[in-house]
Amino acid sequence: MGNGEVQGVVDASLTPVMVEEKILSFLFKDNDKVLDHIGDWLNANVGEKTKENDFIKALTRAVIRASLKGDKFSGSKLLKNEKLIKKFVDNDEGRELACLYSIQNLLVNELVQAPSVLLETFQILYENGTISRDAFLRWKDPPQDEHICDVEHAGKGVALASLQSFFVSLSEQDDTDDETTS
Repeated sequence: MGNGEVQGVVDASLTPVMVEEKILSFLFKDNDKVLDHIGDWLNANVGEKTKENDFIKALTRAVIRASLKGDKFSGSKLLKNEKLIKKFVDNDEGRELACLYSIQNLLVNELVQAPSVLLETFQILYENGTISRDAFLRWKDPPQDEHICDVEHAGKGVALASLQSFFVSLSEQDDTDDETTS
């Protein structure tokens, strides 16, 4: 993804919505170099803001929206583009949580997608190592002292209901891991 050669002045006026729309416009071009072009554009125009949760949410929304055509979800498109999320989330649990809350808000609250879309999205992000097991579990059961804003709380019950099988499989993997280490 982007070799970082593009130098520019970071545009402080870019809002998360503007960043999301720009990323989405790149993703709709659907060519072999699109991820490189996005990385270069982000390095030149967004800079260090790529480490902020608002950016992660905008990036995530663009990648998920590019995986949808009407009410049809394309897991193969998500597989192709999830590398962007992985690069910028960079194994940081706070950014991973921002990504998960963004997906919940987009698919459950805004687009009201079928529960299977949320499930498949979570499975792809887990199976490809984009989001850690710990982040999924913390999203499911945040610590008592963790502040959850209204947007993050909205739709959580619906999301959890549609993800029961996902979390059962995570706990079964836990049980299997415990047995193999004993």
